[in-house]
Amino acid sequence: MRLTTDNVLSILLLADKYNIAVLRETCVEYMLHHIVESPDTNRTLSWYQYAKMTANALLVTKCWKFILSNFDIILKTSDWINMTTAEIIQFLSSNDLVVSDEFYLWENVEKWVTLKFEEEEVAGVVLDVIPLLHFTMMQPKQLLQIEKSSLFEKYKAVFMEKTSAAYRHHSLLSDEVNVQTSTERFRNYTSDIYGLCVNFKIEDFKDMEVSLCRYKQRVSVPIEFISSTKGYKADQNRVLFEVALHGKGVCKTFSFYNQKPKNAKLSVRALNVKPNLKAEITFIIYGRKNGVCYVAFTYTNTHEYSTTCQFFMEENLIAVSTLCSEKSPYLIDGSLEARVFVKILSLEEKTEWRLQSFIYMNMNLQKSFNRHYFSLISAS
Repeated sequence: MRLTTDNVLSILLLADKYNIAVLRETCVEYMLHHIVESPDTNRTLSWYQYAKMTANALLVTKCWKFILSNFDIILKTSDWINMTTAEIIQFLSSNDLVVSDEFYLWENVEKWVTLKFEEEEVAGVVLDVIPLLHFTMMQPKQLLQIEKSSLFEKYKAVFMEKTSAAYRHHSLLSDEVNVQTSTERFRNYTSDIYGLCVNFKIEDFKDMEVSLCRYKQRVSVPIEFISSTKGYKADQNRVLFEVALHGKGVCKTFSFYNQKPKNAKLSVRALNVKPNLKAEITFIIYGRKNGVCYVAFTYTNTHEYSTTCQFFMEENLIAVSTLCSEKSPYLIDGSLEARVFVKILSLEEKTEWRLQSFIYMNMNLQKSFNRHYFSLISAS
């Protein structure tokens, strides 16, 4: 019998039941090599459930990495509807998801709730899952669409706290009120409305000279998401970064052995540095299998920027020999296609500003009180 993505799990369960070690190893090996499949044949979610149940650490890790980095693909699979509440909570609790936008997540969560659960079960599921969606990362017009859904109508109390906070967030930021309006963090959103990432496409990667394989772009990263910058001073809510990718590393001018660079290099420089700025940097490379584009490589790190430390640099990003190998999974028609996400995690300057504003406000209140108090004494 030939193994396929549809039958491998059933055969593996039989191998476990009758303790056929060779067949079990063959099935797991097949899974490890077929995690990347088109949505109609992709079974990563089911395999992830099995791997957790049997404590297969390698399969768990591989499936989990693919799920996080390719969540748009995962949401289109037939297995999505069969996920347990605990697994959905696990996915939505992660800010490392690579996904187009938050509203797309909501649409698929709504589909999962309405198709999987009986009416008497829905209330508990909504209470556990809906708070994990980042409503402040949705546009006001999308929030209005949510309010038209049947789930919203039936469970307004669960939704209202989140949607009200989201409307307040957009209203205050559009009016240039300099306060932190949300604690919800960005995920790795690919949609242009967020402005979190830069795209790189290096054509004819294998044949390109090392010195020419250098690309640089700037990205103005928002501190908090605002859906429109119309009439808004964007620089108040953004930090400008310069992202440089040396696809084949950097040739050093003076090299005793004149060695070729071994690894690709990434640098992310903050151009308008703010005090104690902490950012998360995620680099992904796309591959293609059976006509499906997917994230084939992911690298994530965090960096604290300051006036004395404006650069983040990773000189050992990925081996050039791996990128240029004969059967490289990282090249699409000979091109290297990659994305770099920059997400601001914290900015102490805003905290200091709020503290100073609070002190200033209290000083004014104290002065007002003193004037009122002394005027009363004088009158008496």
